[in-house]
Amino acid sequence: GYATEEYVNNAITENVRKYPDWSHLKWYVLGDSLTDRRNNHAVKRYYDWVQEKTGIQIILDGIGGTGYGAGISTHTNFVERVKNIPEDVDVVTIFGSVNDVRYAGDIYNLEIFNALSWLSLNREGMRVIVVPPALCKSNSEYDLSKRGTLWKNYCDRLQVCALACDFRYVSDMYDCPPFNPNFAGHMEKFFKNDPEGIHPDDDGHKALAPYFYNALQQELALKV
Repeated sequence: GYATEEYVNNAITENVRKYPDWSHLKWYVLGDSLTDRRNNHAVKRYYDWVQEKTGIQIILDGIGGTGYGAGISTHTNFVERVKNIPEDVDVVTIFGSVNDVRYAGDIYNLEIFNALSWLSLNREGMRVIVVPPALCKSNSEYDLSKRGTLWKNYCDRLQVCALACDFRYVSDMYDCPPFNPNFAGHMEKFFKNDPEGIHPDDDGHKALAPYFYNALQQELALKV
């Protein structure tokens, strides 16, 4: 038979209950152009999708062209910006940076450690989630069927530094559908506004959001 209106309403209510109420929590969202609100490749970004489901308060810190080292000349690199994170936030995500890999390669080893260790030493007990940058289509020096050596070295180094500081490290974003070139039609579905495959559109950010939500859920579950 057909579902009754009561059944449908109950199902909707149960579905809503799947998401926790985080409206009392503060999330500091630090990143590069994929996080920057001024980036016009998408209207609704990964943090917007998470906020919509949970009500979490967002403190946004996204600046295009930056990274752990990229942005040194303008003092907008992550090393400088982590010092702006208030002590009362409940969780921090640091997402990036493709700019380090594309433009500088291995010269930013120390900046990664400096940024994360500063947080570990000066924001004791703060929940921090480190998210590696995503491989972009325009990096012609990489074989898109596998991780490039430079790229993998960067992500490995980021993971080592994150774990050394007792921070959560999200699995390589290369495996996330928006950025995985082996995912059928990934460019047509997730990068309709960017043929270089760097900045996801709204659908791309929607697909990216669960990776952040899951990491936040795990980290906040540990919060005393």
